[in-house]
Amino acid sequence: MDTFHKKLKFRVADEGVDNLNLLREWIEKGKIKPVIDTIYPLSQTADAHQHYETGHSKGRVVISID
Repeated sequence: MDTFHKKLKFRVADEGVDNLNLLREWIEKGKIKPVIDTIYPLSQTADAHQHYETGHSKGRVVISID
């Protein structure tokens, strides 16, 4: 089976909750899969930014706020 990657830009600000629910539904059904390279804690925000700036990340760099 061939795998293809397609970028999806999804704005939630304009439509609010309806778009968030649709996005959640697609993720739960496996229709889309977010690609996350690394998750950094808030205390390592500078490291996350530095990692992103290298241009070598294979997905999104996420900052976790716990």
